[in-house]
Amino acid sequence: MLLQDTDVVAAAKKRFRTGGIAKEAKSSKITKDGPRGKVIDKAARREMYRQLLASTNNPQVAADALERIIAGNDLTGVNYLALGIRASHSVCRVNLNNSAGQLVGYGTGFLIAPGVLITNNHVLSSDVDASYAVAEFDYEYDVDGHDMVPVYFALNAAAGSFVTDKDLDFSIVTVAPRSQDGTRGIEALGYLPLRPRPGKAFEGEYLTIIQHPGGERKQVCVRENKLIKYLDNTVWYQTDTTAGSSGSPVFNGFWEVVALHHSGVPATNAKGETLTLDGKVWDETMGEDKVKWIANEGIRISRIVDYLQANNAADAVAAKVLEVSRAGGAAVPVPQESEAATSGGIAGRTLLLTVPVSIQLGGQPAAVPQKAEAGPQSTLYAPGAPADEAPGVEKVVIDQTNYAARKGYDEAFLGTGGLAVALPTLSAALKAKAVKVPDARQPSVLDYYNYSLVLNGERKIAFYSMVNIDAPQRRDVGKREGDRWYADTRIDKKYQIPDAFYKAVKSKKNARQRVFDRGHLVRRLDATWGPTPALAKRNGDDTFHFTNCSPQHVTFNESHDLWAGIEDYVLFHAENDKRRATVINGPVFRADDEAASGVKIPRQFFKIAVFAKDDTLAAAGFVLSQANLLAADLPAEEMDRLRPLSDDAAQAFQVKLAKIAQLTGLNFGALARHDAAMDTFEEDRLVQPLAGLGDIRI
Repeated sequence: MLLQDTDVVAAAKKRFRTGGIAKEAKSSKITKDGPRGKVIDKAARREMYRQLLASTNNPQVAADALERIIAGNDLTGVNYLALGIRASHSVCRVNLNNSAGQLVGYGTGFLIAPGVLITNNHVLSSDVDASYAVAEFDYEYDVDGHDMVPVYFALNAAAGSFVTDKDLDFSIVTVAPRSQDGTRGIEALGYLPLRPRPGKAFEGEYLTIIQHPGGERKQVCVRENKLIKYLDNTVWYQTDTTAGSSGSPVFNGFWEVVALHHSGVPATNAKGETLTLDGKVWDETMGEDKVKWIANEGIRISRIVDYLQANNAADAVAAKVLEVSRAGGAAVPVPQESEAATSGGIAGRTLLLTVPVSIQLGGQPAAVPQKAEAGPQSTLYAPGAPADEAPGVEKVVIDQTNYAARKGYDEAFLGTGGLAVALPTLSAALKAKAVKVPDARQPSVLDYYNYSLVLNGERKIAFYSMVNIDAPQRRDVGKREGDRWYADTRIDKKYQIPDAFYKAVKSKKNARQRVFDRGHLVRRLDATWGPTPALAKRNGDDTFHFTNCSPQHVTFNESHDLWAGIEDYVLFHAENDKRRATVINGPVFRADDEAASGVKIPRQFFKIAVFAKDDTLAAAGFVLSQANLLAADLPAEEMDRLRPLSDDAAQAFQVKLAKIAQLTGLNFGALARHDAAMDTFEEDRLVQPLAGLGDIRI
């Protein structure tokens, strides 16, 4: 059995005592009630939703999961267990040998990129240790309770293939491409990518660990484990682990790796002496299976990713991990070979489970929306383009020599006749402010790939930007490399807010922090669709024109996931196989909008989502304000006179299109009739801010 490193345990014991964790671990609000005993403020709720949406790529699933977490509800879709079996493929027992080949202990490890394994530094403290160790997969029972046939892989600790850090207690090492008997390839076992964003789980949330406790067969403790607290580099939780579990993955509810388990905290007496399960003083001759463990500590995955980026990005093994970390796609790629292996695949294997969890068997599982209700779990990928094949990072490139080739927004995209949706029209007063576009197909209309807009030359921001969205043809073309924006060469630059503006305005609270993002009107994702990945990328890149952006407060632009999820929510509820939508975005220009560095800043934005429903159109309009953020963050000398709205007024509202027409001066024509189905009761209800996507009426 692998004894846990005494220095590691001692350090964990100290953090447990001095970090206020011992008190929290005894709190019924954490150990029994979960998040129900905690106050979830608006900012935390939004952050929870943003992370759930990133995990699921499905606004409705994310919204349902958020409510379960906050309510402390144990119910989950039955596929949770199947996804856990899939994740378990990548977890192995690490057999530790000495130079003579003799077995001296065990740890746990897991694959985090094709052919790359992570465990603790106190398990593999050097490349020499790694060269003697062996990764053993499938040391577990099958579904009938019989031993599966283990498969062994050597570790490759050559130069550039091993990275370690004692403070963060991790070691990363490459694994041989084929098993020692030559029957299996390492890539068939999949991997569990390390996601870089912090806070992938929330205090009071259930966590799960797949492990080889004490070197025994693979086991799982499911859900009887609450996250207690985050510290700078570590996360604390309560679960059942023992020696040999060091190096295990700690998962959130969507099987994302939250932490690298590395230490337990033993119960102690008043003298600080470690206690046994029966309350006696423990010593090393008893073995660690006799220790009474009261809490556990893991290293935060986001900190490990940050460390690799800052210190080891040039190393081959770290570069592979970072590449996978940055890429989008499924949290656990499907290991095709191992699922089809003679050992029985997913259907043939089992895990030893500790499962105090309710499985929802009746009705629709919340994590698996039916097509008629919510569509597939992700609209990001076209059929035949698996998530794990999505590229990582791509530069934004716009060809400015062929503007004439851009056909722009298609009015007949949802259908002809009564399903056609025309561009909004401007009043005479607004037309006088619209920028004239040479050789435009319609006066003042700037056409791009999949969208069109009309620019307000006085404000240097579009009156509106209108896009066609074809969900089945969406493609994930990778995260963009930086923010390169282009001025449209068809019109004078004086009508476009320059890039220098976004760099110049700094927060009064932090002189180095910019206030404004270049906020897309038409989202990049909404235009990123086409018959091929190359064309989809071209179309998405075309949204990076200054004509298609507006100054938006960085918090508004980067963290308001309800606003960002409306388009996807509408697509999931489209009642046709095409799953198409039209979306109109724009600012609400007010005469009393205040200026920053000579640019008047919109305090409100509108969005109208349209789709075909029962051979007619359905439309939903929304308004959202950023005024309270502007007042809090803009330099006082530039925004003294701005009257901030209340917290409620900064929320998103669903409003009738007639209200948006009144606010903007735009005429939406026949489209305005298609939200008339809201009766008086609904109108009264909708003056309240939206708490989540489930409040939307479509």
